[in-house]
Amino acid sequence: MTSAAVQIVRIAETPPVGFETLREEAAAEGYGFIDRLAGELAGGIYAGDADLPVMLAAFREGGLVAIGGLTPDPYDSAPDLARIRHVYVRPAMRREGVGRWLTSALIQQGLAVAARLSLRAAD
Repeated sequence: MTSAAVQIVRIAETPPVGFETLREEAAAEGYGFIDRLAGELAGGIYAGDADLPVMLAAFREGGLVAIGGLTPDPYDSAPDLARIRHVYVRPAMRREGVGRWLTSALIQQGLAVAARLSLRAAD
C-alpha cells in the first residue's frame, strides 16, 4: 500500500462516517475500548484544536478503516508524557499498512508535544 492510498484526518467533535460499523466490528472481536472512545467523543474531549488530546482517523478509498488517539497519560501525570490510545484497525484492513500509517502519525504528533509516549496493548 502506498501512503497516497491512506488519508489521515483529525477528528474533533463527532465520530466520522463509518464509526458505528467500526465500533460493531471491534465489539464482535471483544474490544470494548471503542465504546469508551465513543463516550469520550460524545463528551467532547477531542473538540478544539489543542495539541492534546487528539483523535486521528484513517480512510482508504473514502471509507473509515482505522482510528486512534493521543491524550495525556491518565495513569501518569508527568508533563512530558503522552499516551497513544484507542488504536483500532478494521479486520479487513490489517496487514495492509494502515495501522503503520496511523501510528506513525500519532507518534509524530505525540513527539511534537511530549518527550515520551506510552502505550498499553492488550494483545
